[in-house]
Amino acid sequence: MIYFFYGDNSSQKKDAYNALLQSLNASDKSLYILDDSNFTHDTLKEHISSSSLFSSESIIVLENILEKKENEEYILSQLKDMKNSKNVFIVLERSALKKVSDRFNTHSEEVKSFILPKEVKTKSEFNIFSLTDAYGRRDKKNVWTLYQKALRKGVLSEEVINILFWYIKSLLLVKEKKNNPESVKQTGLNPYVFKKAFAASSNFRLVELKKISSQLVALHHGSRTSNRDTSIDVEHFILTSL
Repeated sequence: MIYFFYGDNSSQKKDAYNALLQSLNASDKSLYILDDSNFTHDTLKEHISSSSLFSSESIIVLENILEKKENEEYILSQLKDMKNSKNVFIVLERSALKKVSDRFNTHSEEVKSFILPKEVKTKSEFNIFSLTDAYGRRDKKNVWTLYQKALRKGVLSEEVINILFWYIKSLLLVKEKKNNPESVKQTGLNPYVFKKAFAASSNFRLVELKKISSQLVALHHGSRTSNRDTSIDVEHFILTSL
């Protein structure tokens, strides 16, 4: 069974996701969350065919996995098996091309889009990259100030977690590289992103970046599986990680 929710209205999408978990009695089932940090093709295949020792079915959440072309192609090729699996698959994406949503429509129990109206997007604009730039400078006070501003503008704390994880992942990619075209090619980063990440990486030790990355993964999973106030957890992370 498949449920596919996509769109940039993160608040409505999260509400629909939580309502779905409740309707599926998720608290009585095994819940697995797959994202960019732990998704592999083999892992998905295992979840399609496996069964839980503790419940009749498991719930597998795939979050923003389709953003990579190779993952998109693989998951689309597995939709029929996912549909027929005894487990439930919830696919959450920031966006989806029509050809992708059409494929999901064919195999899914439910497909929903959550798109912010154009006027809302304009009203709530916030340059979230200003927050990552400040984090890269280890400017704790400015990161905290920008985080509070982001929340007031309607940015969800989960979005801040995601962008910080992406940023730290970029710093890890360049940390032990040289500043040359070959290194840019090896990392797969945009040259401008590489240049900024390379400069910021000098402000962190490798072991420190790995620890921060692990903390962000834990924050992300906690935001999906607990009823804690994620905004407070992110604030604590900002104040203690820099």
